[in-house]
Amino acid sequence: MSTALAIAATTRVLGALIDQAIQSADVSTVIGPPPYLTTKAPDQLEAATAEAAQLSLFLYHVTYNQGWREIDLPSRNSAGTSVTYPPLALDLHYLLIAYGDVEYVPQILLGLAMQALHETPFLYRQQIENVFSSPPPLSPLDSALATADLADQVEMIKVTPEALSTEDLSKLWTAFGEKFRPTVGYEATVVLIQSSAPPQSALPVTTRNLAVIQLSEPSIASVSPLYVPWASSLSLTLTGANLTGPGTMVVFDNNPGSPQLPQPVGQGGTEITATVPALPAGINTLRLTQQLSIGAPPAKTVAQSNVSLFYLQPVIRQDSSPPNAYLITVGPVDNSQTPPTTPVTVELDPALETTQQVQLLLNQLDPTAGDPPLSFAFDAASSQISANSVTFTTSGVPAGSYLVRVRVDGAESVLVTDPVTGAYASPAVTM
Repeated sequence: MSTALAIAATTRVLGALIDQAIQSADVSTVIGPPPYLTTKAPDQLEAATAEAAQLSLFLYHVTYNQGWREIDLPSRNSAGTSVTYPPLALDLHYLLIAYGDVEYVPQILLGLAMQALHETPFLYRQQIENVFSSPPPLSPLDSALATADLADQVEMIKVTPEALSTEDLSKLWTAFGEKFRPTVGYEATVVLIQSSAPPQSALPVTTRNLAVIQLSEPSIASVSPLYVPWASSLSLTLTGANLTGPGTMVVFDNNPGSPQLPQPVGQGGTEITATVPALPAGINTLRLTQQLSIGAPPAKTVAQSNVSLFYLQPVIRQDSSPPNAYLITVGPVDNSQTPPTTPVTVELDPALETTQQVQLLLNQLDPTAGDPPLSFAFDAASSQISANSVTFTTSGVPAGSYLVRVRVDGAESVLVTDPVTGAYASPAVTM
């Protein structure tokens, strides 16, 4: 990296290359004696009478180099103390301006300088060292700029023409407040400046808790059964790859606090069973996680599978004594409403939450001959949901018998078929 003198050192090397090219062209009889180049601003070169034939390599703008700006680690710790000194990466923008009051002389100077920069796309390390090493003795300025270590920075400086429109030039010369001169733009990138101050060194680590573990990420291919009617004790079968191993647990997203230990089926870890914890009815998701004790407790999750889903279907409760009637209650008709409404209360397992979407589905059991069976759907308001009981307000349902289903968050309760006819027979209600 270079020091803070790198900006001036870059300008000095560019100026030396241009000056050397002009002197090598042997046109002093036309343009006059040296010096042929300066780095002064345009307002410092405006002449009231005769204007000297020379070029101005004016550094008018400096920008941050985006490629290098975020390349290092954070430079300060949590206490705000400097721990590293990332380089200050800069792009230098120059104007090459031609002066002279003799006809054609400014164009001669400008052409020679542009050719020199065109033939030197990079500031090579040897070129930089030559500027600050010969001929001895060095001037005080060159002696100071030699300490910039410009030749030793990790990336060589690239010199490229910078396109400036007539509008750009108009704005620049308006800002200078001077008469316009032939002008060309160049960019030198990248100058890397870094502090030589030593950063604060942290204390060495006293204890190293390093774990090297070969992990096999679990993957779930299928969950069976996909539709599961609620019961007090349920289990699922998972198939896939790498489903067993130390620290492997089945996590249900609707009850992450009750992870389940998988039970392998056969050899190879491709099939397991898992107990279903307390879950709400509806669509539920699960995944496999692998946790290991690394460092201080608790155990850390080091791998997890894809997410799979299954449907936990609600179950309409039945009376505990024969004939085990379904606990569905049809209330009295409210004729004060238009059309009249009838409340239907259904008791379900598992318990419901007021945030769930609960819907009553009615399908006509014995339609009139030749007519298609009627079907109805009614949503329950959150105020009508209470734990294992939900009340629906129905309206416009003709008298008759209807099959009853309850849909909770996309999962529907199961209908029972007649063992003789095979047709759906219950649960049913008479409206």
